[in-house]
Amino acid sequence: MTTSNRMRVRIAAAIMGAVVVAGTHSVNAQAATQPTIQDLVDAINTGVTTAGKALADTGISSAPHSTIPTGNGPETTDAVTAFTFSLANENTAPAGANDWNCKPSAAHPDPVVLLHGSWMNAFDGFAHLSPTIKEAGFCVYALDFGQEGLLQQGGLGALLPGVNGIAPMEESAKEISTFVDKVLTSTGAPKVDIVGHSQGGTVSTPPATPSPACTTPASPPPTTRSRPRTTPPS
Repeated sequence: MTTSNRMRVRIAAAIMGAVVVAGTHSVNAQAATQPTIQDLVDAINTGVTTAGKALADTGISSAPHSTIPTGNGPETTDAVTAFTFSLANENTAPAGANDWNCKPSAAHPDPVVLLHGSWMNAFDGFAHLSPTIKEAGFCVYALDFGQEGLLQQGGLGALLPGVNGIAPMEESAKEISTFVDKVLTSTGAPKVDIVGHSQGGTVSTPPATPSPACTTPASPPPTTRSRPRTTPPS
């Protein structure tokens, strides 16, 4: 299904959900000659449950989450090209990123994790930087974080493909921590270097009492930090 069709399905499902709520209330009201308060409550609850499920199934209503981009888009230095490509190719990794067979070299032992900014994604944020870092000999990884439904706090951004970084930042920080652990487990490295653009720099900030392995640069942007493993390897 194309991106435009997915958007149409989401909007149509939302309208259908509202109709279900109204229709359920109308049918129940006609069926009872003397409706009680409990009848009204039951009708509302039934309609809300049905509409809520329809919205959740379409993505308009969804809890904060992240997606690991797959595939690799073309390398480009043009912001408009990167933006339009990401609209039509949601959750696509930039060139050079997310090669889970990559093993760090002795010269470049720390994997690099790229974190996009608000209302952005891994591809349109790092379509040029990702392959450049990869060509320099590093293992590179990127995450589409901060995805959330329209009915939560995602706003209109939830309706646009490729728009991430719209969920509460504390939730995004948890998603990133989980992703970093995945990278460390895959590569066997003790820590990663993080390159964050805009919000990506904020959500990558180490805890209030960082371990000695955490390092913070003197002058962002872009923000670059090293984050140690947060859980022991399995």
